[in-house]
Amino acid sequence: MRGARYTCALLAAGLLGGCAAGEAFAPSAVPAAGMPYAGLAENSYGARSTAALRACDGQEPGSARLAAIAAIATRPAQGLMKIDATLASLDLAAAFTDPTGSEHPPVAVLSHAGDGIVFWHSLRSVPLAEVGAAARAYCAGRRLGTLYRGSASRCPTPQRGLSGAPVVQTHVISAYACTGRP
Repeated sequence: MRGARYTCALLAAGLLGGCAAGEAFAPSAVPAAGMPYAGLAENSYGARSTAALRACDGQEPGSARLAAIAAIATRPAQGLMKIDATLASLDLAAAFTDPTGSEHPPVAVLSHAGDGIVFWHSLRSVPLAEVGAAARAYCAGRRLGTLYRGSASRCPTPQRGLSGAPVVQTHVISAYACTGRP
């Protein structure tokens, strides 16, 4: 049964992805105002740690297979999707499987300077590995290496999913330094 559901999901995603093959959809770049990360800074969630992150719902953070299916399935609706304006302007979206969301972007740049970059991300949609890849791309553009400075997380109020069951997100602030060694 599980295999049949997975196959059906892949077929549906492929069909939806094929609908958009002839047309270009671009997500809307949105500023931080009104987003869950508006007004946050590097230390807003407390002290950072380099230890493994724990998801608020106890699930394995950032399933790459599910994220890939979601990216294919949402491709036709990308014109209705939102992406963080700073992430788009820094040209870092390619580091993420799907940096767009319908209510708000699942990843955003809180701050950036020559010596580092700080991201806010929803762990369910954007795993730490993808944020790390974006940080490496950012620092490599400055001909610098990357050093992970740690992450801090917060568990917001659960939201209701499509089935009515509560969905517990894990919001994370992850910081990276651009070092003198590439």
